[in-house]
Amino acid sequence: MDKLESHAVPNTVDPERWRLEVTGAVAEAVQFTQDGLLALPAGEITDDFTCVGGWQAKDLSLE
Repeated sequence: MDKLESHAVPNTVDPERWRLEVTGAVAEAVQFTQDGLLALPAGEITDDFTCVGGWQAKDLSLE
């Protein structure tokens, strides 16, 4: 691959103030700081993925 296209915006987020909140249809709502999220154990999943943009990947492994 010669070029990786990204639609990401430049990082203008203050990591000290950033939070990820998981709410809704979950047993218990939880909030993570950036350091707390990065401290979680790593995992791996292998599944089929379909993008709304139209592409598919079968048996894709993500770590």
